Amino acid sequence: MRILALLMIALLLISPAIGPACVDLPPVDEVGTTSTTDQYEPNGDLDTATPLVPGTALQSSIGSRVDYDVFRCDAPESSGLARFRVEVESERSENLEVEVGASIPGAFEGITWPGWKAKEDGDSIMVQGELTVGTVLVFISGTESVDYFIQIVWE
Repeated sequence: MRILALLMIALLLISPAIGPACVDLPPVDEVGTTSTTDQYEPNGDLDTATPLVPGTALQSSIGSRVDYDVFRCDAPESSGLARFRVEVESERSENLEVEVGASIPGAFEGITWPGWKAKEDGDSIMVQGELTVGTVLVFISGTESVDYFIQIVWE
């Protein structure tokens, strides 16, 4: 028993020195998950949200159940309502949750506005809405690691 205890203490003392040499770990993003394919991390909150360029699809991924991706796109300058469509495509779209809201200057920020509900169709998830001023916010989470494409189109 005493020998086993001494072995455990010795392993605890030398493991920090040999651990990093034995394992090449991928980077850790801000919420503690690993991300090897998502070049937009960290983007788990409004301050680090990835900007969307209208009509341009981005490839991204959810690293795990605790990973959230946040995207943003300003409404185009216009004199009235601007219609938009957020499109998310994935071979495993059933494992993604997509919520869309807005940030309106001087008002508030919110997600899942009435009428801005995600509609699933095969490998696609789409949310349609309208906005006069402000920023569209897209929040994506998943039940497991999932790769996806996202884009916003203003009409």
